[in-house]
Order: sequence, then C-alpha cells, then structure tokens
Amino acid sequence: MLQLSIAALALGCCCAAAQAPVYKTLYLPQVTKPGGNPSALFETSPGIFSVLTAAINSTWGSTVITVTSNATSKVIYSLPPNTLSTLMVQGTNGVTYGPIFLHQDLTSYYSYFSLSASGQTAKQ
Repeated sequence: MLQLSIAALALGCCCAAAQAPVYKTLYLPQVTKPGGNPSALFETSPGIFSVLTAAINSTWGSTVITVTSNATSKVIYSLPPNTLSTLMVQGTNGVTYGPIFLHQDLTSYYSYFSLSASGQTAKQ
C-alpha cells in the first residue's frame, strides 16, 4: 500500500545530539478510487497540500486532491477518464497547471490543464 507522509524534522538548538525525523501519516490512498497513486505534491498554503494522483481508469483520470495537516482529504478535480498527468505546478496567481496525456482509439492527445484552488474553473 502506498503511503504519503509529510515529514517534520526536529532540530536541537545546540545540535548536541542528532534527532531522528518525525513522520506523521496524513493520507493512505487507495488505488481503486480517485486519489490513489500520488505522483506530485506541494504545499498550497500553510497546512494544506495539493496532491496529484496518477491512478487512472475508464471512470476517472488523474485526480487533484487536498490533504490537510489534520489528515483530512478532499477530491478537488478528476480529469476525464483515461487521462494521465504526473506533474503539476502552482503559479503565483494560485492556479495549478499541468500537462496531460490521453490515449484513446489508437490516437494520442497531449494538452495542458489549469485549475483554480476550488476546482471550479478547470480548463483543458
């Protein structure tokens, strides 16, 4: 089972002794649902992380979810079925951008998507 962990590294003031990193599991994705197979992650605001997942099938494509430091998750947007994206970036305007790949009926399509933080203004 894939596991997405956000790490917090505890450092001592005087560095007298090295401390091991402390990990907190925030999200345990299921590859059988949108949100499985995380491929990209960034912090969109303090304590809120955007995650792009690469699990696709005939029902959904790559999915953008948010995961909070309180370990709650929410699907923001799923690309059309069989549409793959494994990379995303956030612009200074708060919009998320990424390339997409769709292979359908012996034809391949390449394009880009943009997505507002709410997922309401998705464009391809």
